[in-house]
Amino acid sequence: MEKRLGQSELEFIRQAASEFIIPLKNFLDTDIKNILKEQKVLETRRLDLDAVKGKLKKAKSLDPVKAKDKDEQIGRAENELRISQTDFDRQVETTKLLLEGIEKAQAHHERCLKDLVEAQVQYYAQCYEQVKSLQEQLQHELN
Repeated sequence: MEKRLGQSELEFIRQAASEFIIPLKNFLDTDIKNILKEQKVLETRRLDLDAVKGKLKKAKSLDPVKAKDKDEQIGRAENELRISQTDFDRQVETTKLLLEGIEKAQAHHERCLKDLVEAQVQYYAQCYEQVKSLQEQLQHELN
């Protein structure tokens, strides 16, 4: 009897690990880690873009009499702004694509959770049947 209960428990643990825990762990270890990394890159790109915008604003506000190369500074700042904006936009798209993938992963994890609950139902039903069988066996032997 105890051996059968133990076998049922081992099967439940195996099934729970393969159908729920391992897929969730893989998602957390790879997908979420990548998303967080890309979000940090996006934040850096945004800060870079803000800095370049500030640089352009400063260049445009220079006194033309004191700043002999004002037009050159503005041109360099505008070029940096275009590059920075392109980098930022590219990173926004990369991050957006990764975040959209979470929806697909969520549906997958919902199915995995459903499978886990089904495995629990089967496990507890098996345990119930085995203990019920033992109870009936004991009642029969004691009567």
